[in-house]
Amino acid sequence: MKQPFNFKAFVFLVLGLLSLEVHAQGKINFSSDEYETNLKTKATHAKGNVKVLLEGRNLNADLIDYFPERNLLNAKGNVILSQGIFNITAGEATVSTDRSTGVFYDAILRSDTGLFVSGSKIESLGNDKFRIVNGKVTLCQDCPQAWSVFGASIELELEGYAEINHALFQIKDQPIAYFPIFYFPVKVKRQSGFLLPRYRFSNEVGSLIGIPYFIDIAPDQDATIEYQLMTEGGHRVSAEHRFRYSARSFSDSKISYNKNFDSPNVGAHRYGLSISERFQITPNWVQRYSGEMASDPRYSASFDEDYRDYRMPALSNRFSLAWQNENSVFWAQGIANRNNLIRDESKNDNLGSIHLLPELYFSYPSFSLLGPIRLGATLARRSFARNGGAVDPVTGWIREGDRSSATVRLFTPYYLFNILLAETKLELRGDYYQFPAPVESSNAYRARIVLEERLNAELSSVYDVDLGDLKAVKHTIEPTITWGYSPTDWRSQHDFFTTESSPRFDIFDPQNEDDLSKLSTSSIERRLSEHHLASWGLGSRLLGRFDNNGRRDYFELLGASITQDYDIKRRLGKSVNISAFGEYNGYRLVTEMAIDPASGNANFRNEFIVKKTILNLRLVQSIRENLKQYGGDLVLKVFKPWTFGISGSYDALGKSFIDEHYNLRYEASEAKCWFFSFDVDRKADPNDVTKITTRYWPRVGFVYKDLGF
Repeated sequence: MKQPFNFKAFVFLVLGLLSLEVHAQGKINFSSDEYETNLKTKATHAKGNVKVLLEGRNLNADLIDYFPERNLLNAKGNVILSQGIFNITAGEATVSTDRSTGVFYDAILRSDTGLFVSGSKIESLGNDKFRIVNGKVTLCQDCPQAWSVFGASIELELEGYAEINHALFQIKDQPIAYFPIFYFPVKVKRQSGFLLPRYRFSNEVGSLIGIPYFIDIAPDQDATIEYQLMTEGGHRVSAEHRFRYSARSFSDSKISYNKNFDSPNVGAHRYGLSISERFQITPNWVQRYSGEMASDPRYSASFDEDYRDYRMPALSNRFSLAWQNENSVFWAQGIANRNNLIRDESKNDNLGSIHLLPELYFSYPSFSLLGPIRLGATLARRSFARNGGAVDPVTGWIREGDRSSATVRLFTPYYLFNILLAETKLELRGDYYQFPAPVESSNAYRARIVLEERLNAELSSVYDVDLGDLKAVKHTIEPTITWGYSPTDWRSQHDFFTTESSPRFDIFDPQNEDDLSKLSTSSIERRLSEHHLASWGLGSRLLGRFDNNGRRDYFELLGASITQDYDIKRRLGKSVNISAFGEYNGYRLVTEMAIDPASGNANFRNEFIVKKTILNLRLVQSIRENLKQYGGDLVLKVFKPWTFGISGSYDALGKSFIDEHYNLRYEASEAKCWFFSFDVDRKADPNDVTKITTRYWPRVGFVYKDLGF
């Protein structure tokens, strides 16, 4: 049976063949929802999701008109041209199909490296050259309104420069400065050249002007050198080197020298050096080093930031070598530190040198019930100095001294019933102290042995809930029992150990005097005297799982713990330490308390934290013997892009502020292409606690992306 002639099918077949011929003659390929072709002129009109391929260029638009005789293509509506490392978006465009030229109206040009160009008309001249009418150029692609250079006409070449006629430098689209002609770098590849200069001011160093220069050494390394002139602080020259061999082998180093002018209490010639590196020697061997050296305590790699706050940096040198396989680990580390720590402005404490070499760590698996057996050993030397002489005339505390220590530790963990985790620890330690005159005996020593057994368990249950984004909670109870024994230390008769006014913490380990140890010093007393202690504790936590748009997050909602040490030998209970916290939806409350069972005295510390989009708040209350102190900080983000911050602490007994800090900051946008901030500090002078000093610190900064000119 014959099929009837289908005229519509025949017409579509002919149009399809003609369109294929048009594609071949004009050397273009396109796709669209629908199109029409003039059989005489072969002009084509296409509309709806039009996509055109033009020999290395991709063009998208809502509709196009293609004229093969003139090799021209008109595009309208959501025009996007992608070519190499840049793309152009426009409302309307005329593009050549046989050359890399075209004219784009109400257009924006973006590069992969941050270049942003906009104009009422952008003309592509070929060979990465462009002509822009009534346009602007900026390197802040994410926030072009933050800053830009506007010009009536712009001649621009990628990997070259932009010549801008009648240029206006703008911030927030507000003109700041005018230039009849201005040259602007638009090089998208990293290369050597000057970076944006920076300016700062502070009471300590005066006006600071920095001129950095970027050096492109090789694809895997670069450097920056900078000269800074400080009207009070002097001349400063610094160099920074960055090397990236791989994700596992890299190094960063910085060295600087400062010729001081008028800054008080520091030398005329100052220097600083910092290095951080990691090298993967073999798949099993890894070497690391992180270190700093400086001419004086107040000089570090970021001297200009540290000095304004009178903050003493910790200068640390750490070298380590590690080896591991599937079953065991060996690790050795050497440390040589020079710490300068201010624990209290009124005392102006600081630490001297610290040397720790070697520190060995070795673990090896044993039978199934045991975890990896670990062995550690250290040699350390620490120095301590407090201003005001060798002995405090009021408390009798020793103010200066050195301590050399040798320690060996053995850890053996084991597991019971897959619930209980136990660990046996044996520590052997010897300390040798050296004190300067006028201490009666300049040398002291101590040797001790500590044996500890720890047993803890984790009992948990999971419950499904449906409270908004909260979908499940996990409740955990963690009981802990620790038994420890140490015989009487073999130690010399020395004022450091025997006087009633001796400190309750070891002055050579000031980092142990944290907020918790200030509430209860029982754990610190364990370091200084013989003991036969049993410790118990019970903790409970509530962990929540939140599902939000297919994403899971886990947060601790509630927690509480109670611990106590009990002296078995003296049958004496130590302080009971209680802590609790609650957190939900950006609010967190923490309470800590230590109660002496003998006297009933209690020490408190409360902390309240709020983290929201418009503000961050932290309030702290500390109540101890002869101390009642309040402190905290607040950051307001209500009037973006402005933010305001305030922090400080107040002595309620002395009825005076200990320190205050105010900060006002303006950020150009979320991308922070440039910012302005103004800081005010009010605090006691380290050299005279009765004198309050005020410091002002205005700053202007730009963010740049390794671009030189």
